[in-house]
Amino acid sequence: MFMAPRYRPGSTQRLTRDSIQLTAGWRLRDPAILTAVLAAIVVFLVLMGTVGTDLARQHLGSPATLVELRDAYARAQQELQAARVELDVERATHTELQRHVIELQEQVGDLNQQLEFLSSRTAQAAGKP
Repeated sequence: MFMAPRYRPGSTQRLTRDSIQLTAGWRLRDPAILTAVLAAIVVFLVLMGTVGTDLARQHLGSPATLVELRDAYARAQQELQAARVELDVERATHTELQRHVIELQEQVGDLNQQLEFLSSRTAQAAGKP
């Protein structure tokens, strides 16, 4: 029958007096076991390297595919730069057209005033026989 140890008020004093010794509980003393463990570690590392290389090839593809991807990326960068230049030109054109529209609207306003003035002068001249 198992009984829990009793705790006495002074039992913690024993912890301060006793010394602690660290010991290895398990050692590889047999060379055959040591060799087997090292061989298993080497086999594991080789398998992991092989699996990692296969995964990298599947994920990245062949070197030819990488070259094609780099070329496609370079073409996309060139197209992007050309589109940015075209957008800048269109923005400048749009700004210039807006400025020209404002000038034309001012001219239309001036011409409308001149037309009203001439219409009123013509009406006055027609009214004085």
